Amino acid sequence: MSMSKKYAFPIILVFLLMLWNQGTIFAYAQRGPPVTSVRVIPIYGADVGFNIHCKSSSGVDLGHHLIVKGETYGIDITPSLPGKTIYVCSVQWQGRGVAFVIYSENRDYNNRCNNLCLWAVREDGVVGQREDAHGLDFDLHFPWTQ
Repeated sequence: MSMSKKYAFPIILVFLLMLWNQGTIFAYAQRGPPVTSVRVIPIYGADVGFNIHCKSSSGVDLGHHLIVKGETYGIDITPSLPGKTIYVCSVQWQGRGVAFVIYSENRDYNNRCNNLCLWAVREDGVVGQREDAHGLDFDLHFPWTQ
């Protein structure tokens, strides 16, 4: 057995212990993986609620929810595989509906919304807002298809 192979494991162990001692590994363990909050709110004049049903690309069904004016629908997303986390939702409101990708890690993370993805249900469809946008500046629009 060569000298480098013989001492590889102890060297790696000492390196990891040094990182632990400096708090590098401990800080990540405390902080955990990144989480993005996705929120959907109604911003229309009618007092009628909207229905929303979301599923993840990994097959997790988040169920059907009725959201009335003044309430918010929310999902907290922790990416599972880099670039692979996707959530699709369908929204129905006053006989109209639309299905859309509410969160795509490739589209949203490190681009549109690292911490908060804000969506709104309006008379003309569902709109999405960048995290750094101000006011009613929406960058995505999914008009009603039904």
